[in-house]
Amino acid sequence: MLAWLKLLPLKDWLYCGAIAVIIAGFLTYSAHERSIGAAKVAGQDAKLAALQTQRNAAISTLAASRLAHIGDSYDATLNAPIPDSPHVFVRNCPAAPRSSGLPSTAGHPGGTDATPDSAETAPRDIGPPIDKAGRDADALIASLQQTVQTLVKAMCAAAQTAPTCHGIVP
Repeated sequence: MLAWLKLLPLKDWLYCGAIAVIIAGFLTYSAHERSIGAAKVAGQDAKLAALQTQRNAAISTLAASRLAHIGDSYDATLNAPIPDSPHVFVRNCPAAPRSSGLPSTAGHPGGTDATPDSAETAPRDIGPPIDKAGRDADALIASLQQTVQTLVKAMCAAAQTAPTCHGIVP
């Protein structure tokens, strides 16, 4: 085998050596550039992560303060005095006697009531509880609508596309 290698001229050995040096240099340069690129990407990622953390903290603080205000107004609405409401009376009617074919009108308004109201059949005013339930539901809906508006504004600010925010008008 050595005899065959001695038959190669010096010029071919120099070409092979030059090709080997070029390939080794290219591989070294490529590895070096990749490490520099990876360091740049890692640095940019760290900067963007820090900026995103700051932006998220600012938006969270803003949204929390606005949401706290919404919660306070909701609590104030719930604790407000109930306005005077119309009176709605409900009467517990006794069951109709089974002996007659006609239903008894005892205990019904406008019916012939031969017996006075007992504790079971006395009318109860359910107007104020109904008003309170309606007022509480209205306050909850208003609070939820304000919360949704606040969160949409915060998301639009985070996306930096305000005021249109992809078709959502805050």
